[in-house]
Amino acid sequence: MTVRIETARLVLSPYCAEDLDSLFEIHSDPRVGEFTFSPSLRSEAAERYESAEALRAVFGAAPWIARTRDRSLVGYGGLLIDTFDPGWGVEIAYFLGPEHWGRGYATEIASTAVRFAFEALNLNRLVSFAQPGNAASIRVLEKIGMRFAKFLPEMNRNHYVMDPADLDRK
Repeated sequence: MTVRIETARLVLSPYCAEDLDSLFEIHSDPRVGEFTFSPSLRSEAAERYESAEALRAVFGAAPWIARTRDRSLVGYGGLLIDTFDPGWGVEIAYFLGPEHWGRGYATEIASTAVRFAFEALNLNRLVSFAQPGNAASIRVLEKIGMRFAKFLPEMNRNHYVMDPADLDRK
């Protein structure tokens, strides 16, 4: 199932191998990886993106490649079941190139993912994680209506949750 979504400013589409070099360049930037997984090898990045994309056929969703309407690559994000740590359920996840930070793109991607999760997939729960020092990501999660659940010291991450009723509380 190929899902391409257009938002107010972005075109969100499935990952394809042609995106690997550009995504790896963004994802391996130390500024991007400061608060999250950062691949050190192109093959490691490919494995992550391909394993996430494989879920689209099974689950109906995977992170999207995010581009501006003029086709500039912004980043990667959406719904994810982390195949390397799958016990948490469906997550909201994203990363953007630093030149796109502070423009509201992460919020646009994440809010689109929330609507897709609850409306198209009829999910009843979403989770996300952010390191306590990642103020920008925490703001995104709060803006889209996620609730702080607890701090997970073993991961050094705040755990956030959301269910469809949280949309009404926003």
